[in-house]
Amino acid sequence: EDVKDQSHLPVAKGPHTKVPDFNKPIHAAFTRDYNSVKHPSLNAPVGIQGGFLVVKPSLEVLDRFKTILRRGEFLLDPRKGWGGKFGGFYGDMTFQGILPYYYEMV
Repeated sequence: EDVKDQSHLPVAKGPHTKVPDFNKPIHAAFTRDYNSVKHPSLNAPVGIQGGFLVVKPSLEVLDRFKTILRRGEFLLDPRKGWGGKFGGFYGDMTFQGILPYYYEMV
């Protein structure tokens, strides 16, 4: 089947999958790392897979990331992660945790 309309591209469905809105700018594309979750469930926070990441440079997004980092929004004791919701998985303190926090919560 020839896909001419990008709004109908097939998308794999995982627990945290969002169908892209091609009418809005896309600043990042990444895959989830479901294998790194310590306590798997449908509601478990899931980081991104560090081996695949596509970003569109944006000074506005960079400034927002810097604000998050300066505020220290990673909760360490107990380890609940970015915004108290994105932690407890491999790489949660790195970009593997802050990216899903930013794109889902901020």
